[in-house]
Amino acid sequence: MVENLANLANEMISWLQMIAVPATGVTLAIGGFNHMFGGRNGFEKAKPWYIGSAVGLVIALGATSITSFLQSKITF
Repeated sequence: MVENLANLANEMISWLQMIAVPATGVTLAIGGFNHMFGGRNGFEKAKPWYIGSAVGLVIALGATSITSFLQSKITF
């Protein structure tokens, strides 16, 4: 039962990682659009998009390491 849940979690993480890379590209493009066409405060408008996309990508790609660490530490 627990192994089935762990396998389901690993499948969901791999699926979300495949979506995370193109989503990061889209958010960086939105940030770039704000940066270029945002006027004098363009960078200030784009900065949350840049930071959010970088943090989200790191979390999404690091999720496999996080789950393997948790599986090694948690026992039932």
